[in-house]
Amino acid sequence: EITRQAIDITYQHHIHCKDFYTRQLDEIDVKALYWAHYNKDFYKRNELYLTSSPSKLLLLYSEDPNKDEVSCFRNDVLPKLRALRTSEFPHKNVAHASDSYENAFREIWYFFSKKQVS
Repeated sequence: EITRQAIDITYQHHIHCKDFYTRQLDEIDVKALYWAHYNKDFYKRNELYLTSSPSKLLLLYSEDPNKDEVSCFRNDVLPKLRALRTSEFPHKNVAHASDSYENAFREIWYFFSKKQVS
């Protein structure tokens, strides 16, 4: 399954998965997460992309205080996850990552409960 493969790839980069689940994002989710971009030209295209298929939401962390998880995930892990697309899982939105620690913090608390995070 793609979730297991994704977890294996992140682990190769010393990033661990604390929790995960599948969720179909809807317009309300996208608006809540990207409200700052609501009036921008790309917003509707982004909304269509994010709602095109179920999302695998992974709560990832690193035990290395010197590791920049956001950069590592976006630059090293995402390309490998996107390569996992198969005929069984052809969705464009196979992997998406926060673009900053601030957004990661906001997105984590939007998608995961306090029990899942602690």
